[in-house]
Amino acid sequence: MSSRSYDFILTLADTSSFSVGNSVLGVSSNAFGQVIAKDSSNLKVKVANSKHYFISSENIISNVTVNTSATYQQSFTSTPIVIDSNSYSINGTSNTFALPHVPSHKAEIEIYADNVFIESEKYVWPSTVLGGVGVDFKDIEIVTFPAANDRAIVTSANFPTTGTNSLTLKISTGDKDSLSFLGANTPTTQIQTGSSTITTIYPSNFVLNRNAFEEEPIVRLYSIYYPGEWYPANDKGNPTGEGTGRPWPYGFPIRYAEIIGEDFSIDDYTITHQSNNYVSFPINYPGISISSDGSIGEIDLEINSIDLSLPTLVEDPFLVGYNNTSAISSTVNGEVLTNIDPRTVLSNPSYDSDIADSRGQNQPYDYSTTSSLGEEWVSLMPDSRDLLGAVVEVRSYYASSLEYWPEFSIISGVSGDSIRLESTAPYRVGDTVNSNVSTSTATIINVYSNNYIKLDQSITGAVIGDKLLINNSNYDPDAYVERKFTINKLNSYNDSSISFNLGSRTTNLLKEVPRRKFYKNTCPWKYKGVECKYPSGGTGVISNSVLPKTANGMFTINNVATSDPNLDKCSKSISACKLRNNLLNWGGFPGVRNKV
Repeated sequence: MSSRSYDFILTLADTSSFSVGNSVLGVSSNAFGQVIAKDSSNLKVKVANSKHYFISSENIISNVTVNTSATYQQSFTSTPIVIDSNSYSINGTSNTFALPHVPSHKAEIEIYADNVFIESEKYVWPSTVLGGVGVDFKDIEIVTFPAANDRAIVTSANFPTTGTNSLTLKISTGDKDSLSFLGANTPTTQIQTGSSTITTIYPSNFVLNRNAFEEEPIVRLYSIYYPGEWYPANDKGNPTGEGTGRPWPYGFPIRYAEIIGEDFSIDDYTITHQSNNYVSFPINYPGISISSDGSIGEIDLEINSIDLSLPTLVEDPFLVGYNNTSAISSTVNGEVLTNIDPRTVLSNPSYDSDIADSRGQNQPYDYSTTSSLGEEWVSLMPDSRDLLGAVVEVRSYYASSLEYWPEFSIISGVSGDSIRLESTAPYRVGDTVNSNVSTSTATIINVYSNNYIKLDQSITGAVIGDKLLINNSNYDPDAYVERKFTINKLNSYNDSSISFNLGSRTTNLLKEVPRRKFYKNTCPWKYKGVECKYPSGGTGVISNSVLPKTANGMFTINNVATSDPNLDKCSKSISACKLRNNLLNWGGFPGVRNKV
């Protein structure tokens, strides 16, 4: 899948009333687009159609649709119940625990054991003892080896075990991430949130460079996200919960760079972009081919991994998982994440400066660090070798759109405002430069032979061994074209290179979307499940109903009222749904015509 970031830069008299993510409409041109980024005077807008063009001096507006019944749609998170070993006996025998609130369906429940997220498959709701207000944990298997050469003995034990220090149970009601479907009879109103006049229109920097008389080098930045971890990342680069695994993964994403159009390079070459380092390796990326029927074909990606990093990962069966013994929660990029090694957290009593220096601050556990401590590692994938299912994100920039020009040299001598370099090939008079360890900048006023440059002032803190980076005055983090793929298989690898077969992420996503059948008289939803939303006890307000609708009790499979929850069965008919006052969530299609 290929996607440009934005199409036009609109200079406005005032951008304060517009927000990133808003849709905007040209009043005269009827051009329609979405705001990708903004500053005090400019909006970067991606249009909805290639034939949409805004007009200079026209007024643009942004509206939002507001549900007038929104007071009934509010989400809330309950005050969690925290059960700790000091106030409650977590004795390895009891496996039934109370919830702080009766949820409408299981998806609203979140449980953490010693701050590690517990998957919903590990407990049953409603509880056989407490009903809708509690959960029952399932038994776990414990494997022991009583003596050398003996067969393993598998025993069953209740969870949580005696080694669990605390449980946190909470209920989060409502969908806080997306708008619910609004029916035709749902009262809504439109509110104008932004309005201003366009003074100037520029094409995106990517389009400008594309149409230039002499094209700049293209820089491709590759990010490989491990399957089942947390892709896509949020705007802080942290897990979103949309992946199948929750723990923060160590060593991912893996980042590589490829420069097309420049021959000059140095050993150990890296590109810095938005605080991330991309290691430059020779990469064979053929681009996308589209067949005559419009489908996107598969491609092969070959990376010359000289440092053996990728082949090593391919052979590692323990990439995705978490430390189940001493992992803690800590703040990473401003958000609290789990599976963090306390030895890398400065405020933790277990902090070890040597380990933090080698692994980084606030780093997660991986299998090797967990096993070195003799602690328990819980794998979340039975066999994660070959990186099958990993997401490969490819962003293509023109060189001047990055913070720094992709080519640089290493400082081999400093004398005031004169600097000796291993090579002056990338540098030109007038370039603004700084070292990679200092924000102090200077301007090149002369280039001598192949090794010396003179600056208008010295660079504070620049020393031998630093990289001398060229600042780009046209830096634009949004001027790129992006393609996303999923690794289908490992083709081959050896000591110097590795090759993957990639498929369009769009194709893979379509494979994951179930084909829903149009049943005329039968509801396909699981009774009291996420889509059905009917309360477990047959009483109370039906979750997210507009206007609020009250559940109408329990009924047998034959639609006869009952007070016995064991007899409460749904016949999946429209009559059964009507009896329960839950037609809003009926999943059938009564308007579908039968074949004749």
